[in-house]
Amino acid sequence: MATQVADLSVEELRRVIQDTVRATIEDLLRDPDEGLELHADLQARLAQSVKEVHEGGITYSADEVAAKLGLTW
Repeated sequence: MATQVADLSVEELRRVIQDTVRATIEDLLRDPDEGLELHADLQARLAQSVKEVHEGGITYSADEVAAKLGLTW
């Protein structure tokens, strides 16, 4: 038999709400790619990109990329 809200004390209800909010926030902030591995070719491309930036390569802001693609923020 399930407990009814009316049977809970204020502190028990507060705890239920806090646990529910905490679980919801954790679900929303969870990394959907956690545990997945990058393919070797993508790892190599990312490493090359980081190397180029460290060597003074050209970088673009998110706003510049969005404008070039016709996107609005």
